[in-house]
Amino acid sequence: EYAFFNSSIKSVNLDDVDEIGLKAFSYSEVTSISIKPNCWIGLAAFNSCENLTRVKFLGKQTIPTYCFMNCSQLKDVKFNSTFDLQSCSFYHCKSLENIDLENCLSLSDKALADTAIKYVRIGEHCVFIADSVFKDCKNLKTITIMSEDTQLSPNFWTNNFPVKINCYEHSLVFKQLSEMNNPFIHIDFL
Repeated sequence: EYAFFNSSIKSVNLDDVDEIGLKAFSYSEVTSISIKPNCWIGLAAFNSCENLTRVKFLGKQTIPTYCFMNCSQLKDVKFNSTFDLQSCSFYHCKSLENIDLENCLSLSDKALADTAIKYVRIGEHCVFIADSVFKDCKNLKTITIMSEDTQLSPNFWTNNFPVKINCYEHSLVFKQLSEMNNPFIHIDFL
């Protein structure tokens, strides 16, 4: 816990690390990281790392609450396997334009809120999308949901600007979106 909190460390090798503690690198000057499969990551481990630009996950991972929140220069996030994004995990990452959600299993509330994401494709393994995952993502134009069985929170889209959602016509996603009757959601079929 707090191992490199607010430190000037810029480079770190985490290839053999099994556990990254609570706020371990928060407010540090680290610029890029690679995290091995199933590494346990504590809450807010990389919170407010303003110089962090790249993150690569080498295997199955749960990204905990506040993990990368306020990483203002983070642009590149790669996942090599399945993963879950917990609450506010990438919240307020203002430079984050692209993130591959093909292997995402679940998206918790505000996981990607207030980012610069423009387009999202959520893979067929995603079982749940929570409240306000994309809150204040003003550049987001299109969300494609590949699963027919993804459960959407009733407050999935809380923004007052339009988004196009691509989904299958006979899917649970379409049924839920139709019931929301949200004037800012435009549905297209895959």
